[in-house]
Amino acid sequence: MDLIWEVLQPCWLSYLGPRTTPGERKVNLNQGMAEVLKQLNQYPIKTRLSLTGTLVVARDIAHAKLKEALDRGDGLPQYLKDHPVYYAGPAKTPE
Repeated sequence: MDLIWEVLQPCWLSYLGPRTTPGERKVNLNQGMAEVLKQLNQYPIKTRLSLTGTLVVARDIAHAKLKEALDRGDGLPQYLKDHPVYYAGPAKTPE
């Protein structure tokens, strides 16, 4: 799994301060995936969420390396099972 760790180095985002809107629901991503999913299943799709906690962000190459590891039978690192993974693929260039 060393190769995956090289691809998925953690980074820190700047805190922008509280920004709330009426009807928004707070979700702590550090409470464990079972609890997060249980909480998310309570809300309709259009519900605005305020997410706090750890979110793993990975580009397309990281996802490819994870699939290779799974195909080899290596499994996934625990942090990928404990936290949501956001696919941050390349965006289309505006014309």
